[in-house]
Amino acid sequence: MISKSAIDKFNCNLKLHFTCNARTAWSHILRIVSTSRKLKVLMPSYIGYTEREGSGVFDPVEENSARYIFYRVTNNLEIDIDHFEKILQSDEISIVLVIHYFGFCRNDMELIKNYCRKYNAILVEDCAHAFNLGLNKQRIGNYGDFSFYSLHKYLATTSGGVLKVNSDIFNISEVDSSKRASEDVLEQYVVTDLEKVANVRRENYRSYELLLPKSKEIEIMYTLGNDDIPQSFPVKIKNKKREKLYFYLMKQGMPTTALYYRLISQIGIESFPLSHNISEEILNLPVHQDTTINDIKLICREIENFFNGVN
Repeated sequence: MISKSAIDKFNCNLKLHFTCNARTAWSHILRIVSTSRKLKVLMPSYIGYTEREGSGVFDPVEENSARYIFYRVTNNLEIDIDHFEKILQSDEISIVLVIHYFGFCRNDMELIKNYCRKYNAILVEDCAHAFNLGLNKQRIGNYGDFSFYSLHKYLATTSGGVLKVNSDIFNISEVDSSKRASEDVLEQYVVTDLEKVANVRRENYRSYELLLPKSKEIEIMYTLGNDDIPQSFPVKIKNKKREKLYFYLMKQGMPTTALYYRLISQIGIESFPLSHNISEEILNLPVHQDTTINDIKLICREIENFFNGVN
Protein backbone atom coordinates (compact mmCIF):
# COMPACT_ATOMS: atom_id res chain seq x y z
CA MET A 1 0.00 0.00 0.00
CA ILE A 2 1.25 3.49 -0.85
CA SER A 3 1.79 5.55 2.29
CA LYS A 4 0.30 9.00 2.60
CA SER A 5 3.54 10.45 3.95
CA ALA A 6 7.09 9.37 4.77
CA ILE A 7 7.20 6.95 7.70
CA ASP A 8 10.48 5.04 7.23
CA LYS A 9 12.99 6.61 9.63
CA PHE A 10 15.86 4.71 8.04
CA ASN A 11 15.21 5.87 4.49
CA CYS A 12 17.82 8.51 3.46
CA ASN A 13 19.35 8.11 6.92
CA LEU A 14 22.87 9.47 7.51
CA LYS A 15 23.50 6.73 10.11
CA LEU A 16 24.49 9.15 12.83
CA HIS A 17 24.10 8.37 16.53
CA PHE A 18 24.33 11.37 18.85
CA THR A 19 26.08 10.57 22.12
CA CYS A 20 26.96 12.50 25.26
CA ASN A 21 30.61 12.62 24.16
CA ALA A 22 33.12 11.12 21.75
CA ARG A 23 34.43 8.50 24.19
CA THR A 24 30.91 7.10 24.53
CA ALA A 25 30.71 6.74 20.74
CA TRP A 26 34.09 4.97 20.69
CA SER A 27 33.06 2.67 23.53
CA HIS A 28 29.85 1.81 21.67
CA ILE A 29 31.89 0.79 18.62
CA LEU A 30 34.08 -1.47 20.76
CA ARG A 31 31.04 -3.16 22.28
CA ILE A 32 29.49 -3.72 18.85
CA VAL A 33 32.65 -5.31 17.46
CA SER A 34 33.15 -7.45 20.58
CA THR A 35 29.93 -9.35 19.82
CA SER A 36 31.56 -11.05 16.85
CA ARG A 37 35.32 -10.69 17.33
CA LYS A 38 37.92 -10.80 20.07
CA LEU A 39 39.00 -7.24 20.66
CA LYS A 40 42.59 -6.33 19.89
CA VAL A 41 43.04 -2.66 19.02
CA LEU A 42 45.92 -1.16 17.07
CA MET A 43 46.31 2.45 18.21
CA PRO A 44 48.70 5.36 17.63
CA SER A 45 51.49 5.94 20.14
CA TYR A 46 50.34 9.47 20.92
CA ILE A 47 47.46 9.36 23.39
CA GLY A 48 47.08 11.79 26.26
CA TYR A 49 45.91 11.63 29.85
CA THR A 50 44.82 14.17 32.45
CA GLU A 51 43.96 13.74 36.12
CA ARG A 52 40.55 15.35 35.61
CA GLU A 53 39.40 13.66 32.39
CA GLY A 54 41.48 10.50 32.15
CA SER A 55 42.08 9.38 28.56
CA GLY A 56 39.21 9.83 26.15
CA VAL A 57 40.54 7.26 23.69
CA PHE A 58 42.33 4.74 25.89
CA ASP A 59 39.88 4.47 28.82
CA PRO A 60 37.13 2.84 26.69
CA VAL A 61 39.66 0.27 25.45
CA GLU A 62 40.43 -0.80 29.02
CA GLU A 63 36.77 -0.59 30.08
CA ASN A 64 35.85 -3.03 27.31
CA SER A 65 38.68 -5.40 28.31
CA ALA A 66 40.28 -5.08 24.88
CA ARG A 67 43.87 -6.03 24.22
CA TYR A 68 45.90 -3.33 22.52
CA ILE A 69 49.13 -2.52 20.77
CA PHE A 70 50.58 0.81 19.57
CA TYR A 71 52.01 1.78 16.21
CA ARG A 72 54.73 4.41 15.88
CA VAL A 73 54.04 7.92 14.63
CA THR A 74 56.32 10.32 12.78
CA ASN A 75 57.49 13.77 13.81
CA ASN A 76 54.22 15.38 12.64
CA LEU A 77 52.01 12.56 13.96
CA GLU A 78 51.59 10.69 10.70
CA ILE A 79 51.39 6.91 10.82
CA ASP A 80 54.76 5.17 10.55
CA ILE A 81 53.44 3.02 7.73
CA ASP A 82 56.20 0.38 7.83
CA HIS A 83 55.69 -0.23 11.53
CA PHE A 84 51.93 -0.14 11.04
CA GLU A 85 51.90 -2.83 8.35
CA LYS A 86 54.40 -4.97 10.23
CA ILE A 87 52.05 -5.15 13.21
CA LEU A 88 49.07 -5.97 10.99
CA GLN A 89 51.07 -8.78 9.39
CA SER A 90 52.22 -10.32 12.67
CA ASP A 91 49.29 -9.70 15.04
CA GLU A 92 45.63 -10.64 14.91
CA ILE A 93 44.23 -7.11 14.97
CA SER A 94 40.46 -6.67 15.00
CA ILE A 95 40.26 -2.86 15.12
CA VAL A 96 42.58 -0.14 13.79
CA LEU A 97 42.19 3.36 15.20
CA VAL A 98 43.46 6.36 13.22
CA ILE A 99 43.42 9.76 14.94
CA HIS A 100 43.22 12.92 12.85
CA TYR A 101 45.19 15.10 15.24
CA PHE A 102 44.19 18.76 15.60
CA GLY A 103 41.87 18.50 12.57
CA PHE A 104 44.58 17.45 10.09
CA CYS A 105 44.75 14.25 8.07
CA ARG A 106 48.29 13.73 6.82
CA ASN A 107 47.99 9.99 6.21
CA ASP A 108 47.30 8.12 2.99
CA MET A 109 43.87 6.94 4.10
CA GLU A 110 43.23 4.92 0.96
CA LEU A 111 46.39 2.93 1.69
CA ILE A 112 45.39 2.52 5.35
CA LYS A 113 41.93 1.37 4.28
CA ASN A 114 43.41 -1.18 1.88
CA TYR A 115 45.74 -2.55 4.56
CA CYS A 116 42.80 -2.97 6.92
CA ARG A 117 40.85 -4.87 4.28
CA LYS A 118 43.86 -7.03 3.45
CA TYR A 119 44.36 -8.04 7.08
CA ASN A 120 40.66 -8.20 7.99
CA ALA A 121 40.73 -5.33 10.47
CA ILE A 122 37.94 -2.84 11.11
CA LEU A 123 39.00 0.76 10.48
CA VAL A 124 37.82 3.47 12.88
CA GLU A 125 38.55 7.17 12.40
CA ASP A 126 38.84 9.37 15.48
CA CYS A 127 37.48 12.67 14.17
CA ALA A 128 37.15 14.34 17.57
CA HIS A 129 39.50 17.08 16.30
CA ALA A 130 38.37 16.91 12.65
CA PHE A 131 34.85 18.21 12.37
CA ASN A 132 34.23 17.69 8.66
CA LEU A 133 30.85 16.19 9.49
CA GLY A 134 28.09 17.36 7.16
CA LEU A 135 30.32 19.51 4.95
CA ASN A 136 30.40 19.30 1.18
CA LYS A 137 32.80 16.79 -0.39
CA GLN A 138 33.65 15.31 3.02
CA ARG A 139 36.37 12.67 2.88
CA ILE A 140 37.73 12.51 6.42
CA GLY A 141 35.35 10.36 8.43
CA ASN A 142 34.22 8.37 5.39
CA TYR A 143 37.24 6.07 5.02
CA GLY A 144 36.60 4.03 8.14
CA ASP A 145 33.90 1.47 8.86
CA PHE A 146 33.08 3.82 11.73
CA SER A 147 34.07 7.34 12.72
CA PHE A 148 33.32 9.40 15.80
CA TYR A 149 33.28 13.11 16.63
CA SER A 150 33.35 15.51 19.56
CA LEU A 151 30.75 18.26 19.17
CA HIS A 152 31.97 20.46 21.99
CA LYS A 153 35.38 20.85 20.37
CA TYR A 154 33.76 22.75 17.49
CA LEU A 155 30.39 24.04 18.70
CA ALA A 156 29.30 26.24 21.59
CA THR A 157 28.43 23.30 23.83
CA THR A 158 30.08 21.64 26.81
CA SER A 159 29.31 18.08 25.72
CA GLY A 160 28.14 16.01 22.79
CA GLY A 161 29.53 13.38 20.45
CA VAL A 162 28.58 11.62 17.25
CA LEU A 163 29.02 8.04 16.06
CA LYS A 164 28.97 7.77 12.26
CA VAL A 165 28.42 4.37 10.67
CA ASN A 166 29.85 3.83 7.19
CA SER A 167 29.61 0.03 6.99
CA ASP A 168 26.67 -2.35 6.70
CA ILE A 169 28.61 -5.22 8.27
CA PHE A 170 27.30 -4.68 11.79
CA ASN A 171 23.85 -4.23 13.27
CA ILE A 172 24.11 -0.99 15.23
CA SER A 173 22.18 -0.99 18.47
CA GLU A 174 20.75 2.24 19.78
CA VAL A 175 22.87 4.12 22.28
CA ASP A 176 21.43 3.90 25.79
CA SER A 177 19.21 6.91 26.54
CA SER A 178 21.42 7.93 29.47
CA LYS A 179 24.39 8.21 27.11
CA ARG A 180 22.77 10.23 24.34
CA ALA A 181 23.39 13.89 23.57
CA SER A 182 21.09 16.33 25.35
CA GLU A 183 18.42 18.34 23.55
CA ASP A 184 20.48 21.52 24.02
CA VAL A 185 23.41 19.93 22.20
CA LEU A 186 21.21 18.72 19.35
CA GLU A 187 19.64 22.14 19.00
CA GLN A 188 23.04 23.82 18.88
CA TYR A 189 24.17 21.37 16.19
CA VAL A 190 21.09 22.09 14.08
CA VAL A 191 21.26 25.90 14.32
CA THR A 192 25.04 26.18 13.77
CA ASP A 193 26.29 27.14 10.32
CA LEU A 194 29.01 24.50 10.03
CA GLU A 195 30.46 25.95 6.83
CA LYS A 196 30.84 29.33 8.52
CA VAL A 197 32.52 27.76 11.54
CA ALA A 198 34.95 26.00 9.20
CA ASN A 199 35.71 29.21 7.29
CA VAL A 200 36.35 31.25 10.45
CA ARG A 201 38.69 28.61 11.82
CA ARG A 202 40.57 28.43 8.54
CA GLU A 203 40.95 32.22 8.39
CA ASN A 204 42.19 32.31 11.96
CA TYR A 205 44.72 29.61 11.12
CA ARG A 206 46.01 31.64 8.16
CA SER A 207 46.37 34.67 10.44
CA TYR A 208 48.70 32.73 12.73
CA GLU A 209 50.72 31.61 9.72
CA LEU A 210 51.23 35.27 8.80
CA LEU A 211 51.60 36.82 12.26
CA LEU A 212 53.44 34.26 14.37
CA PRO A 213 57.00 35.48 14.98
CA LYS A 214 59.67 33.71 12.97
CA SER A 215 61.91 31.85 15.39
CA LYS A 216 64.01 28.70 15.35
CA GLU A 217 62.38 27.89 18.67
CA ILE A 218 58.89 27.75 17.12
CA GLU A 219 57.97 25.00 14.66
CA ILE A 220 54.59 25.21 12.91
CA MET A 221 53.42 21.63 12.53
CA TYR A 222 51.13 21.94 9.51
CA THR A 223 50.50 24.12 6.49
CA LEU A 224 46.77 24.56 5.98
CA GLY A 225 45.44 22.41 3.13
CA ASN A 226 42.22 22.67 1.15
CA ASP A 227 40.39 20.02 3.17
CA ASP A 228 41.66 21.03 6.61
CA ILE A 229 39.36 22.39 9.32
CA PRO A 230 41.67 23.08 12.25
CA GLN A 231 40.76 22.32 15.84
CA SER A 232 43.69 24.50 16.94
CA PHE A 233 46.98 25.89 15.67
CA PRO A 234 49.61 23.36 16.80
CA VAL A 235 53.21 24.43 17.22
CA LYS A 236 56.27 22.87 18.82
CA ILE A 237 58.20 25.04 21.26
CA LYS A 238 61.85 24.05 21.33
CA ASN A 239 64.57 24.09 24.01
CA LYS A 240 62.23 23.08 26.84
CA LYS A 241 60.43 26.44 26.78
CA ARG A 242 56.92 25.14 26.15
CA GLU A 243 55.83 25.07 29.79
CA LYS A 244 57.24 28.54 30.49
CA LEU A 245 55.47 29.97 27.44
CA TYR A 246 52.23 28.22 28.41
CA PHE A 247 52.19 29.83 31.86
CA TYR A 248 53.39 33.18 30.50
CA LEU A 249 50.45 33.34 28.09
CA MET A 250 48.10 32.21 30.85
CA LYS A 251 49.32 35.09 33.01
CA GLN A 252 48.50 37.49 30.16
CA GLY A 253 44.93 36.16 30.08
CA MET A 254 45.60 34.07 26.96
CA PRO A 255 44.88 30.42 27.80
CA THR A 256 46.24 27.77 25.46
CA THR A 257 46.32 23.98 25.58
CA ALA A 258 49.00 21.33 25.15
CA LEU A 259 47.58 18.23 23.43
CA TYR A 260 49.04 16.12 24.92
CA TYR A 261 51.55 17.25 27.52
CA ARG A 262 51.29 13.91 29.31
CA LEU A 263 51.00 10.55 27.55
CA ILE A 264 49.34 7.48 29.03
CA SER A 265 51.80 5.33 30.97
CA GLN A 266 51.34 2.43 28.55
CA ILE A 267 53.23 4.43 25.90
CA GLY A 268 56.73 4.11 27.32
CA ILE A 269 59.49 6.57 26.52
CA GLU A 270 61.98 3.80 25.68
CA SER A 271 59.71 2.28 23.04
CA PHE A 272 58.30 5.57 21.72
CA PRO A 273 60.85 8.36 22.33
CA LEU A 274 59.57 10.49 19.43
CA SER A 275 56.05 10.52 20.86
CA HIS A 276 57.37 11.78 24.19
CA ASN A 277 59.47 14.41 22.48
CA ILE A 278 56.37 15.79 20.71
CA SER A 279 54.48 15.68 24.00
CA GLU A 280 57.14 17.84 25.66
CA GLU A 281 57.05 20.49 22.89
CA ILE A 282 53.42 20.71 21.73
CA LEU A 283 51.36 23.86 22.24
CA ASN A 284 47.93 24.46 20.70
CA LEU A 285 46.85 28.05 20.02
CA PRO A 286 43.12 28.88 19.75
CA VAL A 287 41.40 29.20 16.36
CA HIS A 288 37.79 28.61 17.43
CA GLN A 289 35.11 30.81 15.94
CA ASP A 290 34.97 33.17 18.93
CA THR A 291 38.64 34.04 18.38
CA THR A 292 39.10 37.37 16.60
CA ILE A 293 41.95 38.56 14.43
CA ASN A 294 42.77 41.07 17.16
CA ASP A 295 43.02 38.19 19.67
CA ILE A 296 45.49 36.46 17.38
CA LYS A 297 47.55 39.64 16.99
CA LEU A 298 47.76 39.96 20.78
CA ILE A 299 48.76 36.32 21.23
CA CYS A 300 51.45 36.56 18.55
CA ARG A 301 52.76 39.80 20.05
CA GLU A 302 53.06 38.23 23.51
CA ILE A 303 54.81 35.17 22.06
CA GLU A 304 57.28 37.51 20.41
CA ASN A 305 57.75 39.37 23.71
CA PHE A 306 58.40 36.08 25.46
CA PHE A 307 61.15 35.02 23.08
CA ASN A 308 62.64 38.53 23.10
CA GLY A 309 62.82 38.47 26.87
CA VAL A 310 60.21 41.21 27.34
CA ASN A 311 58.52 39.61 30.33
